[in-house]
Amino acid sequence: ARGVYANEAGYGTAAVAYATARSPEPLHQGLNGVMEVFIVSFVTSSISALTILVTGVWRSGLTSTAVVAQAFETTIPKGGWIVALCAFLFGYTTLIGWAYYGEQFLEYVFGPRVTLPYRWVYCILILFGAIGKVDLIWAWGDLMNGLQIFPNLVGVLGLSGLVATMLREDREKQREAAR
Repeated sequence: ARGVYANEAGYGTAAVAYATARSPEPLHQGLNGVMEVFIVSFVTSSISALTILVTGVWRSGLTSTAVVAQAFETTIPKGGWIVALCAFLFGYTTLIGWAYYGEQFLEYVFGPRVTLPYRWVYCILILFGAIGKVDLIWAWGDLMNGLQIFPNLVGVLGLSGLVATMLREDREKQREAAR
């Protein structure tokens, strides 16, 4: 369940951020999104997993960020602090990103009048997240992320033909340019 938090590829909200990008070639913007998923999911996760396995910290009984921090601490001086800083930055940027995504979704459905109340509610919920029981907060986050999957899946399936057509047209342009 935690893997989906590493990038939005698991539930499709990254499209909200990519849709606001000013790009003359939407296809290239999409390829940037694919590279993001590859780097975060494959490269970063593999480095963390290999460090945990090679150092033997997986036997310690630690979980989550604590096991990664301990693994890096055994191999890099102050490695645990580096992981802690990265975890903080990840959490902070996730809060900002999710606030933006939620605001965009609600504004699309209900109009701009919902923006200010949403921001207040979101900030209040951050406080509850900071003081609440960890298992309950993760369960709530998992539920909310799961609810996002269904409308995004409908959109992905509905637009798949358009994406295939755009890809085909781009390949034809590249072939003509090569001639």
